[in-house]
Amino acid sequence: MTQLGVRWRPHLALATGVAALACALDLASKWAVTSAAFETVRFNPRPPGQLAPFVAVVALLLVATSLAGSTPLDLAAGVLAGGAFGNIASAFAWRRGIPDFIPAHGVLLNGADLAMALGIGGLVVVSLLLAGREAAARAAR
Repeated sequence: MTQLGVRWRPHLALATGVAALACALDLASKWAVTSAAFETVRFNPRPPGQLAPFVAVVALLLVATSLAGSTPLDLAAGVLAGGAFGNIASAFAWRRGIPDFIPAHGVLLNGADLAMALGIGGLVVVSLLLAGREAAARAAR
């Protein structure tokens, strides 16, 4: 781990790259499913204007986690951001709404939803591990 704010650009590049990959995979899966006209696809109507402000929130998440200088934190934040960007882009790309097609315990999800859940879980785990390391380092002093 680096000092806060030192060498943040490579961390931001990693997190942004992971976000772009997660977003691209989500949009590709939605395109494939909607093009094939599967019966299990349901559209969640969300006005694009309602989701547009979250672009700034997600961008700030990527910058803030990059400042910590932790690669695992960058990966988790990137997956979360990619999922968020995937659903935001979907609101603009599909007029009927955001396509959901993955059945899970009586509801339908999409790849972006799964990425966001994985990213949030990753952020929690990594944050707890980093806090534990910091506490151990303080105790050793």
